[in-house]
Amino acid sequence: MLVKKAYKFRLYPNQKQMELIHKTIGCSRFVYNYFDSGAVYLLNRLNR
Repeated sequence: MLVKKAYKFRLYPNQKQMELIHKTIGCSRFVYNYFDSGAVYLLNRLNR
């Protein structure tokens, strides 16, 4: 039998860390959306 455990925790970042977190998430979102739109473009071209 497999037993799974989970830990719940909360972070309290300071202002500089919050800024870095927001920049990282923003860049990740940009890259994801960029490549996702490229994939949609290719799928639309192939299905014509």
